[in-house]
Amino acid sequence: LIPAFSVHNFPNPFSDHTAFVVGLPGDGKASLPVYTRAGERVCRVLENTDMPAGVHLVRWDGVNDNGRSIAPGTYEYLLDYVHAGKTDRIRKKLVVTRE
Repeated sequence: LIPAFSVHNFPNPFSDHTAFVVGLPGDGKASLPVYTRAGERVCRVLENTDMPAGVHLVRWDGVNDNGRSIAPGTYEYLLDYVHAGKTDRIRKKLVVTRE
């Protein structure tokens, strides 16, 4: 079966880690940055990564590009999927809690 282009994360909200479930209907390149609500990039979970068609599980431990834990709050993530000369994008939100 060929998956639909999709992404979600679980658990959401999360305190120490989450996993993104990425569905790609064909081979391509994927980028998955995380941003604050103000639009500042926090982390690049994936950056222009070659990925085959299928369903992929990508774990993220809630740290920024400098290796520091991010603050509790609401963040946005984007999945950019470049394939066959075009780009598709999904934008979603995630919530970080700290205990």
